[in-house]
Amino acid sequence: MKLSHGFTFLKKKFSYGANGKVVVRPCRESITRTRQKMRKLAYMEARGEITPEQAARSYQSSRGSLQHYDAYRTIRALDAHYRALRSENAPGGVAHCHRPEKSRIERHGA
Repeated sequence: MKLSHGFTFLKKKFSYGANGKVVVRPCRESITRTRQKMRKLAYMEARGEITPEQAARSYQSSRGSLQHYDAYRTIRALDAHYRALRSENAPGGVAHCHRPEKSRIERHGA
């Protein structure tokens, strides 16, 4: 395997930049998991299970871990997604109607 194609190691995607610098980004699965977590937090906040401060603190923790990578555009996209979820949490917003995904056992039976 050529190193110019990049590789994933310990949830980090390593590749070469245009100038030969090694670029370290978060793997795609980690970003997907972060978005799922954000949706679940918005749902829990809408139901009153957690406070808005707790949801914001959890998001800031996830965002802070991404700042160690070369992931400026990814962080901006997650910020936009977070703002969209927060605006949906207004009374009568989409988050009030959202149902979390069922677990594997609930979908397929025990």
